[in-house]
Order: sequence, then C-alpha cells, then structure tokens
Amino acid sequence: MADQEGERPKSDRMKRFELLYNPMSLIGLAFCGFGLGMIIIFTAIDYMTGGGTPYMGVITLMVLPPFFAFGLILVPIGVVRYQRRLHKSGTKPKPHLTLDLNLPRHRGYVILFVFLTFVTICVIGTLSYEGYHYTESVEFCGSCHSVMDPQSITHQNSPHARVSCATCHVGAGAGWYVKSKLSGLYQVYSVMAKKYPKPIPTPIHNLRPARDICEECHWPDFFIDNKMMTENYFLPDDDNTPGAITLMMIIGGQPEFGVPSGIHWHIANEVSYIATDEEKDEIPWVQVKRGAETKVYQSSDSPLTEEQINTLPRHVMDCMDCHNRPAHIFGSPGELMNQLLFTKKVDPDLPRIRQVGAEALAGEYESTLDAEEGIGRAITEAYEDDEDVLAEYKQEIHNAIEIIREVYKENFFPFMKTRWDSHSINIGHKNSPGCFRCHDDNHETEAGDTIKRDCNQCHIIVAQGEQGGDIMYNPRGLEFEHPEDIDEEWKEENCNECHTGE
Repeated sequence: MADQEGERPKSDRMKRFELLYNPMSLIGLAFCGFGLGMIIIFTAIDYMTGGGTPYMGVITLMVLPPFFAFGLILVPIGVVRYQRRLHKSGTKPKPHLTLDLNLPRHRGYVILFVFLTFVTICVIGTLSYEGYHYTESVEFCGSCHSVMDPQSITHQNSPHARVSCATCHVGAGAGWYVKSKLSGLYQVYSVMAKKYPKPIPTPIHNLRPARDICEECHWPDFFIDNKMMTENYFLPDDDNTPGAITLMMIIGGQPEFGVPSGIHWHIANEVSYIATDEEKDEIPWVQVKRGAETKVYQSSDSPLTEEQINTLPRHVMDCMDCHNRPAHIFGSPGELMNQLLFTKKVDPDLPRIRQVGAEALAGEYESTLDAEEGIGRAITEAYEDDEDVLAEYKQEIHNAIEIIREVYKENFFPFMKTRWDSHSINIGHKNSPGCFRCHDDNHETEAGDTIKRDCNQCHIIVAQGEQGGDIMYNPRGLEFEHPEDIDEEWKEENCNECHTGE
C-alpha cells in the first residue's frame, strides 16, 4: 500500500543519511544541537529578563558558539573517515562525487545543502558580530569579578563613564583589536591562575598611543579659551571651616598666530623625556623642540650619564603624561570629604567631621566588610565622649557613617590593594608630584635656562578666602595664601610633601 502511494520504504530514506551513522558525526551533531539549542534558550532568557548578567553574555556569545562550530567540523570529518573505512572493508566502492540537477534527488540535496549553509552562515555571522561587540563592551571588560572592580567601578563614576573601555584601550581598527585580544589571553590566564599583581600596575605599556585616541574628541592645538575653576575645601578643624579658591586655568594657545601657549603648549610642541622609574615620577632629563631650536634640560639633583641618555627609553609627551587617570579616579580621603561636605551629603555643621571622616576613610582595612565596621567604629568613637554633640547630632552621625561607607566602596578596594595613594594623579600637584616632576627650578640647560617652578604659567588665582568670610579678589591674579599659617614653607616645599591625601 505504501509503495502504491509513492512512499519509499523507510530503509531507502535512511540510506540517504547512512554515512552520518558513525560515532564521530553523531557526536558532531550532538555538539551542534547542544550549542545551537542552548544559544536559543539563553538568548530567550536574556531577552525576557531585559539584559541578564555578564555571565549570560559570556556563555551565549563566547562559550556556546565553539560547541556549535566544533560540531560542524566533526560531522564532515566523520563522514569522510566512515566512507574510507567502508571502502577498505569492501562494503562500498570508492566514492565518486556526481551531481545531476536533472534528478529530483540531487536537486533536493543541493537545496538542502544551500539552506543549511545559509542558516549556518547566518548563525555564525550573527554570533561573531555580537561576540565582537560584546568583547568590546564595558560589561565584558568588568566581568573579571573583584580583579577589575577598581577599574570598573571608578569608570562608572568618571567623566568618561559613557565612553566604552575599548574606545580608549583598543580604539578602531582590526590590528589593535587583535593585539588587545592576544595580550588579553595572558590576562585571562593570570586571573584563572591567580597570578595577577595587586594592585594592577600603571601605566599600561601596550595601550594605543594617546594621540590616536584622545585627540579623536579633544584637539589640544585649539584649546584657546581659559577656564575658570573653583575648588571648595573644608579645613580639618572643629568647625570644618569652609573655604574656596578660584583659578583661571590657562589651558590653551593661539594657533592662529603661531604662538602656542598655556598648559597645552606641552602638546603643541615636541617634548620628550627620560624617566628612571616605572611610574614616571622621576624625570631627570627633558628635551624640548620648538621649530629648529632644541633645548635639553638635566636635573641638577640627579643628572644622567651619557650612557644612560643613550640607552634609557625616551617618551614623547602626550595627553596621558598629565591626564593619567581620565576614567579611573581614586579619590583621596580629604578630597572625598570636601565633596561630601560641599554637597551637604554629610552635614558640615557636624563638628570635626571633615577630619574624623578623612581619618576613617584612610584606615588600613583587610576587606570592604572590615572597612564598613571600621568606619562605623572610628566615627562613633570620635564622638562617644562628647554628650552634647551626641544629643544634638545623633541622626547626622548615623547618616555620615552610611554615606562615608558608600563612598569608600566606590574609591577603595582592599582586595586589590588599590586606593588613591597606589595610583597617583598627575593633573595638578597637590597629592602627587604632578607638574613638579619637571617644573622644579632644578632642570637646567647648559646655558643656564631652567624649567621654572612658576604656578602662574598654568593658572592665575583670581579669588580666595573663607566662604561666608572675607574673599580676596583680583582678576589680574593674587598671590596664593595658604589656608593655614605655615609662613613661607609652601614656597619652599612641594604641595604633595605635606598633602598626602589623608
């Protein structure tokens, strides 16, 4: 009856795929089915949950596709091996490929092959495209748990929070993408084998040149407008005395007249230097080229020998030599408390809280949990003997503890031994040498020219004083007055020698 209706016996239908009935091809089909099925399931879960977690992306786009691809490779290899085995045993003649599109059976094979090839290309192409973009995402870069927490969390709170990690760390182009992924293989191994250093050292040596990245958005030759900046601070005294200093930052130049000036003069001209330490804090040799003129400055404190000048690496100054932490800023205790008091997240009327909070943040803690307990204990103990303050500011003390704990989690990472003093900021010169690495009056040419230690080259103080008190103002510039009376000591020592950030 089946033959009368035109149906082929079941055994005939199975003969079409008999070469697939070998262990290797069946295993390949199992891998294909598992990989594709799980990709569909995880994609559906990701869609229904509105984004899922980093683990979902890693599994869907990086773990499962290799199963599918590996299965596709095993299937034809298994068929070829099985054919050869049948030929050697005499069961089947030596296979010959014949294709006759006049035969319905052959046309069916071609249509099936084209359809499966199209589906495979679509699946692999889509997964490759999505996988490429996923490996460039902030979510992927921060997925290494606590190892990358310092970088991931501070990036989310930085001025570059909307700029993806790959935009700066990799940039455009296939070449740098491949380089970054090859260097990333060792990083993956380091995480798995727990061989990573604590903290993660900077600067990173295999980054794309800053001029290729930063200047896609920032064009230093045409930073020609001065910028007014006000720094609000609170003194570490009983009254948390507020103060402010307003600076006119001379950030630009005058390229239309061919006279680059201001802070970005360093980029408009070719400035190269030799550093004798990994962090580039010790810079004893500087060379400046301005047109046909070249000047070489040597530190009188630690001049380099001719051999050192010829053998040590030279660095051409770029954005990252000053803006070395544009997206991963670890706030110091003093700076963080100034921000909290200025925004009134912590009540500035709470006596001594500027100093108490900074000391609590600067404590040495083994873990974030230990820090939560330590911060609460330190602030509570600071007021436990003052009944009047406890009676009047009980709620304010409780709020201060909670806010300072949250700020700690965003800037201090005990597990990775990472905080403000492990990663200094070179933009400025308050808590780290910064500008004074070169501008110290000690770098001289043979002719006696020096790199001046003159702050007015980069900024002019236009206003300074206590908030609510007497404010000094002069648009032509004021001489700096230290908020606390330290005589002329501020002129003789660098700021960071006293201001450690605590």
